[in-house]
Amino acid sequence: GLCFYRGALKEGFEVLKTFAGRAKEGWIPNYLSDDGQHDAFNSVDATLWFFWAVQQYLRRDGNVADVEKSLLPFMIESVSSVIEGRSPLLRLRDDGLVECGDENTQLTWMDAQVHGVPVTPRHGMPVEINALWFNALCFTIELLSARKKTVPPAWAAAREKFIPAFVSNFWIEEGCYLADVVRDGFRDESVRPNQIFAASMPISPLTTVQMRGVVECVEKELLTPFGLRTLSPKHPNYRGFYTGRPEERDRSYHQGTVWPWLLGGYVDACLRSASNKTRKARQLHEILGPMIDQHIFDFGQGSIAEIFEGNPPHRPRGCIAQAWSVGEFVRATVMVQEASV
Repeated sequence: GLCFYRGALKEGFEVLKTFAGRAKEGWIPNYLSDDGQHDAFNSVDATLWFFWAVQQYLRRDGNVADVEKSLLPFMIESVSSVIEGRSPLLRLRDDGLVECGDENTQLTWMDAQVHGVPVTPRHGMPVEINALWFNALCFTIELLSARKKTVPPAWAAAREKFIPAFVSNFWIEEGCYLADVVRDGFRDESVRPNQIFAASMPISPLTTVQMRGVVECVEKELLTPFGLRTLSPKHPNYRGFYTGRPEERDRSYHQGTVWPWLLGGYVDACLRSASNKTRKARQLHEILGPMIDQHIFDFGQGSIAEIFEGNPPHRPRGCIAQAWSVGEFVRATVMVQEASV
C-alpha cells in the first residue's frame, strides 16, 4: 500500500499484476524465485492482503478499468477456490468462517519455529485470516455487483453467515476484545495484535462499538512508541527481551516482541472508529513521534528496524532496515496527516 500513498500508482499496479500473473490455483506466492519455477506458496495471508492492496490502489484514484481487466479475474478465481473447496491453504466452514493448517504448520505471519515446532501455533481459525477473508469476499462481490455481473449464490450465502459466526466465536464480552485463534472447541484468549485487523479492514465484521473495544484493548496492553507488542505483558508466556541464541530469539519473536508494521493497522482502526477523527489524529501524531525523533538516527540510519524489544526502553533488534516497517509507518503517518486537516 505504501506506493499508492506516495503517488506511484502505475508502479504499484504493475506489482499487483506481477503477483497475479504468478498465481497458482487462485493463490499468489509469498516468495518469487528468479526463474519463476520455484515460487513459494506457504503463506495463507499473502493472497488475502492482495485484495486489501487493490482497495488501497482504488482509494488513491487508481484505474477501475485496469483492475477489472487485469486483476479481477484472479480475484474471482481466488474467492471461488475457497468457496468451492479447491483452495490448497484455506478451508471454508459451513458457518462461513475459514480455517487453515494443522499443528505442524505456520501459515500466518507469526511463523517462527524452533526445532521444527511452531512457537505460536495458530492453526484453525486465526482472527486476522478470517477478517482478511471477509474483506476479500465482500470486496469482490462489490466489484461484481457494480458491473452488474452475477454474484454466485454460494458467495452471498457465505457473506451472510460470516458476521454472526465471527462474533460468536471470537468476541470476548468481558474485556471487549477478540480471541486470537479458535479451533476444535479451544479459544485462545491471549491478547495479541492480530485482532486489530478485524477493526482496520475496509470492510469489517465489527460494529463501531466493538472496534473501539479492540482499539482500547490494544492501546492498554500492546501499544508502545515503536509499534505493537505481539503478546500482552500480562500473559505468562510473554518475553520482554530479544536476546540469546537463535532458538531463544525465535521463542521471543512473536511472544511480546514489538513489530512496527502493525502501526498501519492500528492507525487505520483508530481513525475509522474515532468519534472525533481530528482529535484522534493529534493523539496519534504524538504516539508516532518517537520513531522519527529518536529511532531513525540510532540504529539503521534513516530507516526503521524490523522489531523492538517488548520491555522499555524497547531496544531495536533484528534487521536494521525492514521494508514493511518503513512502509506501514509511512502509510500511518500519511493517514494521520490527512486526518489532521
